[in-house]
Amino acid sequence: MISRQRMLILSSLLFSSVACATDHAWVNQGGMWMPEQIKQQADLLQQLGVEDPAFFSDPQRMSSIVSLGFCSASFVSKQGLVITNHHCAAGAASRMTKEAQSRGDTTADYFKKGFYASELKDEGSAGSGYHVYVTQSEEDVTSIVNDGLDKIQDPTERGLTQENRCKELVQIAEAADSSIKAEVKSYFRGEKFILIKKLNIKDVRVVYIPEQRIGNFGGDTDNWHWPRQVADFSFLRAYVGPDGKPRDYHPDNVPYQPKSFLHVEAKGIAEGDLALVAGYPGRTVRLQPAGEIAWKVDENIPFIQEKYGTLRVLLGELSGKKLEWRKKLDDRIKSLDNSLKYYDESSAAVKRINYVANKKTHQEEVAAWAQESKIHAGAIEGMERVTAELRADWKKDDIFNNFSVNFISDLIHVFASATHIARMAEERSKPDAERHPDFQERKWKENIQAEEESQLEYDSELSRQILEWVLVRAAQSPVEQQPDFLRDVLDVEKAKKDPSYIRMRIDELYAATTLEKLETRIQLLNEATPESLRASQDPILQIGLKLAEVKKVQDNKDRHDAGALYQVVPRYMATLRAYAAEQKKLLAPDANSTLRITFGHVAGYLSAPRNEWQVPFTDLDSLVKKHKEGDPEFDLPEKIRTLVHKRGFEDVPVNFLAALDTTGGNSGSAAMNAKGSLVGLLFDGNSDALYSDYEFNAAEVRSILVDIRYVLWIMKHIDETYRLLGEMGITGVQ
Repeated sequence: MISRQRMLILSSLLFSSVACATDHAWVNQGGMWMPEQIKQQADLLQQLGVEDPAFFSDPQRMSSIVSLGFCSASFVSKQGLVITNHHCAAGAASRMTKEAQSRGDTTADYFKKGFYASELKDEGSAGSGYHVYVTQSEEDVTSIVNDGLDKIQDPTERGLTQENRCKELVQIAEAADSSIKAEVKSYFRGEKFILIKKLNIKDVRVVYIPEQRIGNFGGDTDNWHWPRQVADFSFLRAYVGPDGKPRDYHPDNVPYQPKSFLHVEAKGIAEGDLALVAGYPGRTVRLQPAGEIAWKVDENIPFIQEKYGTLRVLLGELSGKKLEWRKKLDDRIKSLDNSLKYYDESSAAVKRINYVANKKTHQEEVAAWAQESKIHAGAIEGMERVTAELRADWKKDDIFNNFSVNFISDLIHVFASATHIARMAEERSKPDAERHPDFQERKWKENIQAEEESQLEYDSELSRQILEWVLVRAAQSPVEQQPDFLRDVLDVEKAKKDPSYIRMRIDELYAATTLEKLETRIQLLNEATPESLRASQDPILQIGLKLAEVKKVQDNKDRHDAGALYQVVPRYMATLRAYAAEQKKLLAPDANSTLRITFGHVAGYLSAPRNEWQVPFTDLDSLVKKHKEGDPEFDLPEKIRTLVHKRGFEDVPVNFLAALDTTGGNSGSAAMNAKGSLVGLLFDGNSDALYSDYEFNAAEVRSILVDIRYVLWIMKHIDETYRLLGEMGITGVQ
């Protein structure tokens, strides 16, 4: 979600690509590039002024760019200091607040008031949910994962074979080095597999997070919109044991010393300058066939909008009933609001550019071109046929997911936990190599920590209220969409006739369960057997056994899908790649939460919906002018307002736009100049181009970034974080 310069654009509706280097003007056509693909564009980067293109293609040298698992970040000192977005540290601030309040400090509110550790010893634990993952290496293992699969006739067996080979690669890597978290990631829909080894730093501490009025200025109103004036930044620190190896939080741990860290360029960046962004973008859908995109846009997303829009109303009502509920739901409501706003505005953007129709037209052109080739003929049609088959029963699966594996199941929690306990009991009896990847021994500690973290948010009555909403929707859904297990939860026909029955049934289930107790869940995860669970009188555990069986069916379906795609994906991708090559373009894989690099210029754009030119920078003067006394989203601290006008800081840059190809997961990504120095942090995209997960258009897709000069100004003049400024070697801040 973010974009490029207003110049020539021949952005393909099917490809995320970039023009090959030529002697002519560069046409930025996007691309979330793998490090290895940056090597192929070294000449182009040199032409654009990059001093050392090899820096951006080497995962070792790029180890200053890290992942938090849900956001991106980067090291900015030799003492493991990490900079990321304010909203990426919000969960840690909330957790620290809850812990402080549980110790009797009823006034603690680190998200609202901010937090700064003036000394190293005061840095607070972000909790077990925060890790810093440092990519160590990337190795192409496609030949190992896919070897001989064409000889296996059953798609499920093919998918299982791939899964087992990936597990073995991970096990070998982690056995060789216990500090490593390994994963095998699929690229180009399974055409390519990469073994990625990441240092897993498990002790992460909060160093500095500005107060809410600064770090979240503009709130939901400004979200996805330009102009922006928000200090969306925070600082964490990675800690390790005295021996330099990662371990869980311990008072004796010491700051991690990274192999490399980014120099902070206090002079910032200017309009027209090249910016390079490195991070871990989550997911895009540009290489999906047209039929899959049409289903997503026309059926799936409207369904999600209705479902979660209704849930948002319920959570808002519940939040207003009790202060304790508001505290537990506040972060979740913010997350839901953000997602819903994205779906609403991205759907409008997709319709505005007539994307689905254009995608179909373009795919027809590619298919017609492929028909002239013996190698590529029928590849597009084959991909469409298989992906259409894989979408069957998606609404039935959605009801199951509400109990076990999504945002809603996490709110209810007890059924998701029961499902996990049942699967764990079964998988534990197998040799570790034969277990499902989610239940191998390497995951056991994480599973326990997840239960401990969830207990901080759990509330029995909230769980029941949300479950009631889930069951009412499920009972009212068409019979053919209702999964079989639903009848183990309630009498569907009775639920339709008697509105009070569902609540009575819920109270009956909760009165007879012991799963609301954390110690019970942990004991069962560690000790339960299938036999002991079947003998249990706990009704939610019994339902969990049924849900676990459904999850096993889903797992096999996933394997079948992977095996089925193996039959068509290689030819499909080869066709797209060959078509792109004829246009002198390089094909980028869809985002998949792995290290990617994108580049473009700092530039404004013409907003088509508003027919207005959007300037590329905002400043402190525009920030102060947005102040609204008493408005929780726009009430600016008096200290900022006073300083700006009395000291002449009006022209200090705050946020800026750049033509960069990014998406969710890129939050917190480092924006670097041509020298590789930090000049900003990416935090958002412009609403005019929220179709960018589908295609990149250099004319109007823009990333929104916080200018490093504003970060440093806040640190020096507002929160006086001199310790951190000195640690980063910063002098001469305006």
